[in-house]
Amino acid sequence: MRFSDTGAKIIVTQSKPSDFPSFLRQKLQSSVQSVERHTLNTESTVRERCPNCGREEVKYTTVQLRSADEGSTVIYNCECGNSWHENN
Repeated sequence: MRFSDTGAKIIVTQSKPSDFPSFLRQKLQSSVQSVERHTLNTESTVRERCPNCGREEVKYTTVQLRSADEGSTVIYNCECGNSWHENN
């Protein structure tokens, strides 16, 4: 009996997502929504003193600028045009 070395052979297969029908995939594709960042209002108001003009109430928003295991960055915006941030 003779055995051949199959470890040196390479087998290549290809498949497409359509080869695996999925009700969930079909549902997701039919209900995808597009959102433009500049149309979203993500600011809130907080009692925080502006270091530029002294105003007691400013708007803020939070964003994730660093890796997911680190805290968010809070960006403050005052009506005087001053902007500053804090890393949490």
